[in-house]
Amino acid sequence: MNPSRFLVVSDFHMTSGKNHSSGVWSPTEDFFWDNEFRDFLTHYSAAGSTTLIINGDLFDFLKVLVFPTPEEMKSYGISADDINLTYGLRCSEVTGTFQIDKIVDGHLVFFRALVDFMVAGNSVVVLKGNHDIQLYWEAVRERVYTRLEGLLPPAKAMIVRERLSFLPWCYYVPGLLFVEHGNQYEYTTSFRNFLNPELPIDYPGTGKQIELDLSGFLVRYVLNRLKPIDPLSDSIRPQSKYFQMFWNAHPFLFVTTIGTTLRYILKAFTKARELTAGSAGAKYRRIVDENSSLISKEAMRFSGGNGGGAVLLENKFRLFDARKAEPVLTSGAWRFLWTEARTPLAALLAVLPLYALSFIPNFNGWADEAISAWDASFWKSALLALIALKVPQMAAVVLLGILLILIYGRIRKKHRGAPTGNLDITLKVRADASFIAQQLGVRFVTFGHTHYADVFRCSDQSWYFNTGTWMTIFSPEEQIYRDAHQFTFLKVENGDAELLRWNPDRKAPQPVRVVDTEPAPTNVEDGIFKVLLGVFGRG
Repeated sequence: MNPSRFLVVSDFHMTSGKNHSSGVWSPTEDFFWDNEFRDFLTHYSAAGSTTLIINGDLFDFLKVLVFPTPEEMKSYGISADDINLTYGLRCSEVTGTFQIDKIVDGHLVFFRALVDFMVAGNSVVVLKGNHDIQLYWEAVRERVYTRLEGLLPPAKAMIVRERLSFLPWCYYVPGLLFVEHGNQYEYTTSFRNFLNPELPIDYPGTGKQIELDLSGFLVRYVLNRLKPIDPLSDSIRPQSKYFQMFWNAHPFLFVTTIGTTLRYILKAFTKARELTAGSAGAKYRRIVDENSSLISKEAMRFSGGNGGGAVLLENKFRLFDARKAEPVLTSGAWRFLWTEARTPLAALLAVLPLYALSFIPNFNGWADEAISAWDASFWKSALLALIALKVPQMAAVVLLGILLILIYGRIRKKHRGAPTGNLDITLKVRADASFIAQQLGVRFVTFGHTHYADVFRCSDQSWYFNTGTWMTIFSPEEQIYRDAHQFTFLKVENGDAELLRWNPDRKAPQPVRVVDTEPAPTNVEDGIFKVLLGVFGRG
């Protein structure tokens, strides 16, 4: 049955939700909109055959901080080694099944709505993202099936397996649509082996584990400590603004959290280096080979089993995989620290000459002494007045500042449009989407992941859309034209696509406002402006 429309949503970040016995929500929960999503599905359920594509980060496994009871440990097969009471559960298959149960229990309205949507004759496709990478585990996917089947009468339970599918990477409709979460194009969220993200090391008492990206470590060791204190810790954009606020409000906790983070990140770098050593290295090469073979299987899936078409599509899929950002944990600790520090260092080097000019010792004394030897005249009096007001110093600062700004502006203009590891992620994924659209000849490419709804024309025939998020985002820069509750989704119907927002008050869709703004000035330029203002303030 061919659908008459596709709906694409992403980034719900569900955790254990609402405890129905106490009526209290989990402090790490980001999705409170089960009823609104139910209304969204109801609106489209009876309007013709629809395929709903949930494009990654439906679940947020690492932020499920509910721990199993001794009875649950026994029934799920969870060992004591799988539990860290400070930072949460490890990423094993058995802990993932336990976490799925807690997420479903906390969001029953959502999952009942999903089942009703399928019963009405529609289909659901779930892709994994970096926050629900545990969907890789077969037992975790099986648990989702069985829990949804349990929400239906036995006679209808088979509908779930008929109309719900999990895909390991992307969704592709030739000539029309390509859907991928998008985390692979950002170096802090990229996985070396996204389709087969196993570690080659079996931890004692826990068995196989997921190889986390850097953002996974930050969730476990930073955000999970901040969320119970401040639920807005991952809802403010840009996040640098939140960390400034957190430093001002809780300096001691900020310092201790950062210290813990650095300690565990350095451990992560050490473990990543060990993956290619000794017997673990041989196992890891087998994991890499399996990841490669899974790419071939995905090409075969979407080519309909056509041998020649599968080979052609596989070559294109491998090009997309090659464009992924190098996972930061594989680059080594020193390279990571240099990547993070080089912009502030460049800013420091740029503004040092300005500070040097504004603090030249004895400049006034030297000038006074030289000009005082002149014969009395109007020019002598004028120059002495100008020197007393530090006008020459300020003029030199201004001229040097303008020169530096022009240099950095020229560099930015020269490199605009060229994707690099440090480029703003919104701009970088536009370039990646344009590449995919050109290679596949599809009209629409859509990602999620960034949490920013976006529309970009790749060419005369193709468009890129980002579906934003269904969690709350507070962005001062966007508040004038976009609500904190985005509820954004992509609708593809009759060969056309439109980025829409679900209006919960009207229970109807409406167009999304996307404002195309220039990237903010770099830290270097920002530093130059601050120094200039400081110099004038002192003058």
